[in-house]
This record gives sequence, C-alpha cells and structure tokens, in this order.
Amino acid sequence: MESQNTEEVIKEDVECDDENSIRIMIATDIHLGYLETDRERGNDSFVTFEEILEHARDKEVDMVLLGGDLFHINKPSPTTLKKCLETLRKHCIGDNSVYIDVISDPKLVMNNNINFLDPNLNIALPVFTINGNHDDPSGPELVAALDIVSNSGLVNYFGKCTNLNEITLHPLIIQKNETKIAIFGLGYVKDERLAAMIKNNKVKYMKPTNDKDIIYILVLHQNRPERGTAKNIAEDSIPSFFHFILWGHEHECRIKPEYNTKQHFHVCQPGSPVATSLCAGEAVQKKWGILVCNKQSYKLKPYDLETVRPFVFENYTVEEDAEHEEEEIANTVDRMIQDSKKQLTGNPRQPKLPLIRLRVENCKTDALKINPIVFGQKYENKVANSNEILLIKNRINRTNRGVKGEFGDGEDQTFIDTCVEDLLKSFYEQAPEVNQLQSFLPSELNESVKRFINQEDRSVFGDIINYKMESIMKHFEETHVKEEDIGLELTKFQTTIAETTGEEFKSFLSDANRTQATNRTMLNIGSNSEDEMDSSSVDEPPRPARGRGSRGGRGSRGPRGARGKK
Repeated sequence: MESQNTEEVIKEDVECDDENSIRIMIATDIHLGYLETDRERGNDSFVTFEEILEHARDKEVDMVLLGGDLFHINKPSPTTLKKCLETLRKHCIGDNSVYIDVISDPKLVMNNNINFLDPNLNIALPVFTINGNHDDPSGPELVAALDIVSNSGLVNYFGKCTNLNEITLHPLIIQKNETKIAIFGLGYVKDERLAAMIKNNKVKYMKPTNDKDIIYILVLHQNRPERGTAKNIAEDSIPSFFHFILWGHEHECRIKPEYNTKQHFHVCQPGSPVATSLCAGEAVQKKWGILVCNKQSYKLKPYDLETVRPFVFENYTVEEDAEHEEEEIANTVDRMIQDSKKQLTGNPRQPKLPLIRLRVENCKTDALKINPIVFGQKYENKVANSNEILLIKNRINRTNRGVKGEFGDGEDQTFIDTCVEDLLKSFYEQAPEVNQLQSFLPSELNESVKRFINQEDRSVFGDIINYKMESIMKHFEETHVKEEDIGLELTKFQTTIAETTGEEFKSFLSDANRTQATNRTMLNIGSNSEDEMDSSSVDEPPRPARGRGSRGGRGSRGPRGARGKK
C-alpha cells in the first residue's frame, strides 16, 4: 500500500467482513497501582482496566494493543501484580478461538513465544504491549514487571530496547486471511537519547522484503510536544512508510487520528484512562478505540469509557481589586462539583466522588491568604482530592527578586508554571557559590527528583546519599587525600564526574537492587567489627503518609483541554 494514499484509507466505508478484518482494541497508560494505598482512589486504575478488557471481549476484537505504562511504577507492589494477573487471567483465558496468525519470527522482537500459539495455554484474547517510562526495565539484567507478566503467558511484551547505542526494530507481522499488518514496537527510551540516535541514523526499521499490501503500525511511548528542558520526538522524524502511529505517554485523549501531511501517516493518541495529574489535559473525555484493518484500508472507532472518575478542571483569576476572593473561590468550587455530576454514566462501578482542580492565578501584589489544605477540609466527603483542590499561582515581580536568566530580563511579570527539573536547573545556574551543591551534581539531583515524582520511588534520596558517600570515600581512599585537602579534592572529583555522561549514576538509579546494595555498603563503611555489621540494625526509612495533610504520589502529563459532556 502506498503511503501517499494514507489520507484516503481511513474511511467510514472500510469493509468489515470478519474473514479479513483485523480488529484491534487500542489503549495506553493504564498506570495500574496508581495511588494504590489511597482509600478512595486506590482502585480506580484496576476498575478501568477491567472495563477495557470487558469491552475487548464483548466487541470480539482479535487483539489488544497497549502503548506502554501498564504499571505506574517499574517495581509494582505484590498487590498490584496480583490484581493485574487476576484481571488478565479472567478476560484473556478461555475457549474462544483466535483467528489471527503471526507469520514473522517473534524471537526478533520479544523474549517469549506468542502466547496464543503456545499449545500449553488457552488464550482467548491476545494482549500486546510495549513498556513505558513508568514500567521500564531496570537492573543489570534489564528486567521489567512486564517480563514477569509475559512469563506468566498473559501478555505479549515486545519492543524492549536493550542496546542504547543502536536500535534495530523488527516487526510483528500479523495476518488474517487477506489482511496483513506489521507492528513495530519501540519501548520507552529517554527522549534526549532517542532524538540523538534518530539524528545519527542509529534507529533502523527492518521492513519485510515482500511488503506489498501491508499496513504498517508503529507503537511508541515518548514525549510528543516539547516541554521545558525535556526533549521530544518529532513526528517528522518517523519514517513515512508507516500508516498508523499509536502514541503512548501523552495523557490527553486525542484518539481521533490526526493526519501528518508531510509524512503521510495518522497519529492516534488514546491518552490515559486514569488521571495521574490534576491538569487540563487529563480533564478531557477518556476514550478507548477499535482499529479495524481490512486489506489495504483501516479505520478507527472511538468509544467513551464509563468507569472513569469525574474530573473538572478550571482556571480562576483573582484581579488586583478583588475582594472576598476566598468566598468567590469557594462558590466556584461548589459549582464545579455540581458540574461533575454531568459526567456520571450510570455505570455502577464508576466512582462517584469527583476530582476537582481550580487553578487560581493571583494578579494581586500580595500573596493570597488561602491555605489550600485548610480550604480543602470542608470538602472532605465531597471530592476525592480534598487536599489538592486549589493550585495557586502567585504573580511574581522578578525585578524585585533580582532573578535573571531563562525567565527573561526581570522587567516583565509572569506566572511560574514549569516543571521541577526546570526550577532546579535554573536555581543552580544562578545561585551564588555558597548555595552550590558540594557532593551532588544538579543533574544527579534532577534525575532523583524525576524518579521520586514520576515513579513514586520513595527510597531514591536515601539511596543516592549512601551511593555518593560510598563513591566519595572510595575516591578519598584511592587518592590518599589529606584532611586539609578534602574540600579541594572533592571539587576535583565532582568536576571529573561532570565531564562524563552520568551513565554510571543513571545505571545505579535503575538498579532494582540498589537499596539493599547501598545498605550493605553503609554498614561496611561505618562498622569496625563484624559484630556491628548486623543488617537487622538498619531499617528502611518510613514511608510518607497518604492521609489528609500529606502529599500523595503525583503523575505527569498534559497541559490542555477540559472534559466535555458525554
């Protein structure tokens, strides 16, 4: 099929004869286990995941294709793994026949065999997935939670990248009578690295030699728009021989295929069915879809999800001359709670308490005297996120603060609305010597903060402190530094590390066993006898509370939109 005709092949009159049509359920970013210890919201991801699989069975699709981040963290709890396996087993095993066939070598794209071709398994609904940035492989053997689920025979995990110097992608070629599709999977790779690899022609796509009448599909999990210091993968960098791009990672639902006039393919961004961040992009109506491929044509039909927790996002501006602003803000929140009822679908499993986020932009010279935590207490049993209802952005005159740099020359007033990584980077670029880090590089601190926020890695800060202490003390021992020269030698050591790519530190962060390793190291460093090296004396730092007045885990994504009515 010629790529130049791609704009014409997504039609409503695609033949839907069962003999030749490959029906693919598409979804992405399920984030199983998100806020799992939250009594109100902890089950949201599992409820919606089950709804998705139920629709797949009811619609009798041939397969399910997921775009990454099945799990919210790459080391999910036993409870999350148990619930995931139970749900997959319930909906994917059965006596229904599978009418598709894989005619390519699966060993080129995955570690295990295709589950529905295994005579020891009775698979009724094949599920294919890549990994995302939340459930990426880690440790010296690059093991992901998806490897465990794949070894159980319940999913087909493909697109895993183990060589970050050069990536060679082979397709899964799936056939159903006269229809063939070739699915290329690209698991998450850090955007900066992947963009550089694409630029240097280090990403190879192995098209089949006999590619006549094949529909080419790419599944990836990367930043789509550019955000702050983070890179993104430009659509124009994707080869034009593809017809359909399933784009994971972005949480805003833009499931209707968008045509790229330069590359002649369609991009489908299903978005996440679970709101992991309280931003406008998450407030768009959540959907799933069925991609129907028939011979040389395809079409996508979207459907609304019915078990998503209602979420209303709005902006509110406090003008300079405003009075009684707290009362007005409370009235706005009350109205938003009423509006959220329009999103109730009647599905008995849909959570009833809504998510409410009011982004308050304060144009007054003085900061608002509103405590978001205290404000939210009156809504304790009315919303699901009472301690996160208000997000207050105070207008800051940067001339008064004397801050210059990436925010401009200080004469303009602006609202701060940027990510933590940008703020840390800006702070240490402009901070005086007395405020500079002594033992850490800003980039190392940034990587750790990202893991804490995006992957809820609660042990990361304790681990990196132990890791840095070990590295520094080892260096001092090797250089036989004198006590009076410690400060100078530490500066030299940090300069040497700064000149490297930081891969050793990133590898340490990705090591699934790093907590145990650093605990053992600190015992060796601080002990003078074997009797003092009893590992039972070292306790894991207590986990932060999840209740009222504490900060729960946060996700990422999405800057746009508001969810419309059904």
